[in-house]
Amino acid sequence: MYIDKYFIEVKGEKYNDKKDKYDKDVGKVTIGSNEGLQHRQFIPLLEEIMEAHDGCTVEFNVVINQHEYQK
Repeated sequence: MYIDKYFIEVKGEKYNDKKDKYDKDVGKVTIGSNEGLQHRQFIPLLEEIMEAHDGCTVEFNVVINQHEYQK
């Protein structure tokens, strides 16, 4: 399967000096591309990012566009 484009976002906590506490659900890393790749290449990329950022959950939003035939 070919993935035409992808966007990966890592969310987590970040310390806020002004509030003297951690802010939750802060975007820490974003990675994306409009240049596609095979799913066999995408899965190891996703695993590396998850491991590097101590990920614990993954959410997917998938859009599949149906082929348009000429009439």
